[in-house]
Amino acid sequence: MHPMFSMAAVAPTNYDETFAQGQLGKTASPMSLSNLDGTEAFLDFKGKPTVVVSIHEFRINRLEDFQTFYDKYKKVMNFYIVCYSDSESVKRIFSSHGFTMPVLLDNKEEFINKHNSWLPSMLITDKSGIIRYNSTAFIDIQSLDDYMGKMLANNVEDLPEILKNPFRYKQAAPPELNIGDVVTNERFYDFEGNYITINYSDKPTILLFWAGFNSQNALDRTLTIIQEVYQSRGSNANFYTVNFNDSAERAMGILDSHNITVPSLRDRYPTVTIKYTYALSTFVIIDKNGVIRFRPKKIDAEQLETIIDSLNSPDDAALAEKVQNIDVAEAS
Repeated sequence: MHPMFSMAAVAPTNYDETFAQGQLGKTASPMSLSNLDGTEAFLDFKGKPTVVVSIHEFRINRLEDFQTFYDKYKKVMNFYIVCYSDSESVKRIFSSHGFTMPVLLDNKEEFINKHNSWLPSMLITDKSGIIRYNSTAFIDIQSLDDYMGKMLANNVEDLPEILKNPFRYKQAAPPELNIGDVVTNERFYDFEGNYITINYSDKPTILLFWAGFNSQNALDRTLTIIQEVYQSRGSNANFYTVNFNDSAERAMGILDSHNITVPSLRDRYPTVTIKYTYALSTFVIIDKNGVIRFRPKKIDAEQLETIIDSLNSPDDAALAEKVQNIDVAEAS
């Protein structure tokens, strides 16, 4: 399961060994990120303690807590919200809630690649740029307040543990869909921001759910597969790639770099993605009656072609035998 879905996963220390690249006691890597106005901001993590909160969606109750923390310490620390969205969406949300925290966009995945791929995560450095915390942002805000008090007193050798509190931020998730469930028509966005409805009928439907934070190997493999099968079976099934929460520009750049001509959509507020799959990137294969039939851990182009052929020819015994040997276990 990808960390973005792990609401109850609680890191036991101030460092997350699974997803953190920047290690405690090491100097944080400088980086340049985009401000909301499109200009570049350079972070060298020097001079003041620095707190960076990396998020993939806007949970308002969490941001309210961080806004209170920012208001208290903004004169004596550097603080940034790093997010993976388009500037206009961020401006709209922050303006409507009165948030004044500095926001940076990680469209080049600098923070994820250099510091921590957990979402949401939090990185804290002291005034010398040394990493003191690098783990989840599901934290108790009073604990963070106590931590910063010690940090500002230059007591970096006796910093308290930042307590984890995922339940403060937990929101109801849509019901998860399983193999054999009948799905409903879903609304996505196109890359111009318009609603698009997928109607699961008439033909099998092939969905590839993916995100920009997927590894390059995963993107190369899955995007190549869906493009190849789209070219060979495009008239026999409906094909869509569905991007999870990246900006339109970022997602289009990745698709263009792989020469993707498959119809591509976005799940900007990812209620659909978390219903359909437990990890990214993942293929979800739905028959012409709207039933989820396959969600394989691994699949190649030939196997995907065989599945499509079998769904279009359900009485073909030879195809049915081939399909039953394809691994259809749920992704874990």
